[in-house]
Amino acid sequence: MKVGLRQLAVCTLLLALSYPAVCAYALGPWKAQVVDAETKQPLAGVVVVAVWKKYLPVEGTIGIFEYVDSTEEVTGGDGQFVISARNFSAANSHILDEPDFYFFKAGYGQWRYQGEEGWLKLNPAEKKKRYEEAGRQFEGKGVTIEMPPLKTREERLKFFQSGRRQPGIAPPNKTKRWTDAQQAERKYLGL
Repeated sequence: MKVGLRQLAVCTLLLALSYPAVCAYALGPWKAQVVDAETKQPLAGVVVVAVWKKYLPVEGTIGIFEYVDSTEEVTGGDGQFVISARNFSAANSHILDEPDFYFFKAGYGQWRYQGEEGWLKLNPAEKKKRYEEAGRQFEGKGVTIEMPPLKTREERLKFFQSGRRQPGIAPPNKTKRWTDAQQAERKYLGL
């Protein structure tokens, strides 16, 4: 019996659909070099925490987020770090595609992509395009992350007390180096 390409394709599709999907998707790795926003020199000792969350829709509300996983790295002398890829099964479809990233180094403020300051002046569509491209590069060949130096104790205190510095819902046992760095800054600030 001679089978045509079209018939073979239909049979293959039906066979594939008859078995449950057992697939997973990999996310990452994320690569970056962290630099001083003014001097452009690499920053060693930056604690980087990546937190993966799952979105849980709740009837009658917007929903909530549940902790899935996290990892913590510290930049080396070259300011670089790599967050390894994660594999989540298709059954966990509510896991967000990218983790939330948190960076901390005493004496430095909120992180940003290199060049991001200029993006704020762009129209919304162009700005969105720049952020999407930076995200693809972060999860690809790598990006440069800038951290602005905080020059006074008051600037450091204000940043330290802001809500932007905490790694979300990551448990303390997964953020030991972050906690140590935060404690050292608290001591410096006299808190």
